[in-house]
Amino acid sequence: MERFLTSLVVVLVLVAAFMACDQSPQATDEDLTADSLVLVAFYNATDGTNWDANTNWLTGPVSTWFGVEVNDDRVTALVLAHNGFSGEILAALGNLTRLENLDLHSNELTGTIPPELATLSNLKLLHLSDNQLSGTLPPELGTLSNLESLQLLINQLTGAIPPELGDLANLQHLWLSANQLTGPIPAELGNLTNLLSLQFSANQLTGPIPAELGNLTNLQSLWISNNQLTGSLPLNLTNLPNLQSFYFENTELCIPSEAAFQTWLQDIEDVTGTRVTCM
Repeated sequence: MERFLTSLVVVLVLVAAFMACDQSPQATDEDLTADSLVLVAFYNATDGTNWDANTNWLTGPVSTWFGVEVNDDRVTALVLAHNGFSGEILAALGNLTRLENLDLHSNELTGTIPPELATLSNLKLLHLSDNQLSGTLPPELGTLSNLESLQLLINQLTGAIPPELGDLANLQHLWLSANQLTGPIPAELGNLTNLLSLQFSANQLTGPIPAELGNLTNLQSLWISNNQLTGSLPLNLTNLPNLQSFYFENTELCIPSEAAFQTWLQDIEDVTGTRVTCM
């Protein structure tokens, strides 16, 4: 009997330990209510009554609101591209902690990108292109470890590209073209080994191309044209076997004379560049 009781105690301890380890936060009605209040604040701040589409907003269940996706009683997507609204991005959107997709591109948003968006640890897509956003890129965005696509092109962003973006290990697309970004291309971006496309065209970037970009072996497109970049294209760009488009025109970059580099460049399907050979 004593042995049975001892075994029973051991089993109960193990079960309790397993349950303690397995307990992950479950969404509740209160969580969805909190998420909906954030969306209501965003709606009011961007004059939601005049959006091009606002079906069911503030009336039906949150899951039926136009552009909103709900899973397990939490808001997981907010997709309101091309929806004709203006205003600023609310810092409170950072409270939508289960959000995976935030797509507000092609509207008339102004103001800065709130650093509070860095609390969206589940975010995979952040698409704010084609707005009127200004200010600098928050370095805090480098903590979005699940981010796969960061698209901020065609805005009025200024300042340097934060080296912290090199911490986005799952990033596949980094689009910052058509802004007013200055300074060098951070060497830390060479850590983004899952990157497929890197687009920095039409900024005011300066300095040489970091040799570390040669580590991006999955890269398919590299657009750095219309900048103030200088120096020789790094020889180890020849380590990019998957590159299909390479734009570097209207820069002060030159092409290495080495035969291996020349052959690699000629084999790229879509190339526009200075065609100036380094002396």
